[in-house]
Amino acid sequence: MDYKDKNLKAFSSKVTFLLIVILGGILAYASVHFFLRADLTESKQYAISDSTKKMLRNLDDLVNVRIYFSKQLPPDLMRIESYVRDILGEYDAYAKGNLNIEYLDPGKSSVAQEAQSYGIPQIQMNVYTKDKFEIQNGYLGLTILYEDKFETIPIVENVLNLEYDLSSAILKVTASEVRTVGFSQGNGEPELIGRDSEFELLSKNLLQNYSVIPVDLAEGNSLDTVNTLIVAGVKNELDENALYNLDQFIAKGGDVIFLVDTVNVNEGLIAEKPEHNLNEFLENVGVQVGSDMVLDHSNEHASFNQGFVNYIVPYPFWVKLIPQFFDESSPVVSKLGSVVLPWTSALEISEKEGFDYAVLATTTERSMTQSEPFNLNPEVAAAGDSSPKLPMIALISGSYTSFFKDKDINGFADSSDDFVETSLSPVRIFVVGNSDFALDRFMRQFPQNRAFLMNSIDYLTMDESLIGIRSKAIKFREIKELSDSERMMIKFLGVWLMPILVVIAGGLRAYWIRKVRALKSF
Repeated sequence: MDYKDKNLKAFSSKVTFLLIVILGGILAYASVHFFLRADLTESKQYAISDSTKKMLRNLDDLVNVRIYFSKQLPPDLMRIESYVRDILGEYDAYAKGNLNIEYLDPGKSSVAQEAQSYGIPQIQMNVYTKDKFEIQNGYLGLTILYEDKFETIPIVENVLNLEYDLSSAILKVTASEVRTVGFSQGNGEPELIGRDSEFELLSKNLLQNYSVIPVDLAEGNSLDTVNTLIVAGVKNELDENALYNLDQFIAKGGDVIFLVDTVNVNEGLIAEKPEHNLNEFLENVGVQVGSDMVLDHSNEHASFNQGFVNYIVPYPFWVKLIPQFFDESSPVVSKLGSVVLPWTSALEISEKEGFDYAVLATTTERSMTQSEPFNLNPEVAAAGDSSPKLPMIALISGSYTSFFKDKDINGFADSSDDFVETSLSPVRIFVVGNSDFALDRFMRQFPQNRAFLMNSIDYLTMDESLIGIRSKAIKFREIKELSDSERMMIKFLGVWLMPILVVIAGGLRAYWIRKVRALKSF
């Protein structure tokens, strides 16, 4: 190799080294200043949603996140810590410097006292060390602070809900005002607050983002502070004062969720008709709840007792609404896996001018209705009139005209001078022909019910920012229904396919060995 070639080779090596250094520097700079992460799971379990990214980008001041995790965590809790670090890393990347994240050691007494002051409790954790089982105390909580407000997640347990918990806490502390959700009471509805409350789980979830108050419609005074009103499980007739206050709440721009039963089922599976007059009121917006009960081939299992025997059977009266029959354009239901409505009735829609009607969910094409007298016994074959694709959940929006238009209100209205005949802004009304699905026992059994109702409340009260976060963790996989011949074929293949393949493989191998031996013998 001559002198010229040696110089060229040396120059080429230096250029290559310089390019590698420059490229390494660019990658190092990009890794610090740009965030990229790919989540290949279908429901994006390990990436934050677009709603959260938008919220973080819109932060206009510093939000502090303080994490109080003990240093020595059991192996099963270390994955939670790892997940928290990962997701907060993403939060920090999109917050543009407006998120200050601190990891504090509660092993120090001052830090432990600070954690407890924010409502983070000391918990007991099971630890296996050196072939011994021990119980140690520790902390696994965090708090979000903004100005003089704070929200706490006392124990981080379910990572599937962590993004929702974090984002809702940030939204709550940074909100300029706390919006209010009201529950109608005093007309036979289940109690919202108290020892006998059947809405405890729902109210607990609502309190993460809203102020929640009971509302006596007959009085109507507290309606002035309510943004969204929930009328659920009314059994008694509303008097004219209650109807007037409800009517004027809507006319003045209030949004309402009606969960209306036309049949109540007690523990003995005895069906009773409530005495409310909500259908008469709802007719004003072109919707009523039917008097028949709906059965569907798509249903959930229910547990029943017979003597000392407990058995679980598919129960057609527990209707399971599934994604194929959801309105895909609606953020309220588009990402849900299912909604279960026990002992429900269908909606009857007679469209009125000035309103838009969106049916958010229907039954399947194999549904039916049953009229009185109802036979709800799970051991009796379900029977009824075929009624495919019944509307079950509807959203009505548009210009509202008062139920009391052209009626004399002087006899009962306290403030007839403030009477609003036509709403000044569009109103939104949800109607579902069932309230049982929102009770604690059904929301615990079917968490997707909670997601649906919270989506509906968020849609009306706040905005759509929390809907995608909540729904992504709930995915329903429908089992495809097969005919008898298809089931027999699958069973045959499952039992005999592998032995047949083994025999064929053995035969081919034996044939190949004989062939090879025959060739070698020549």
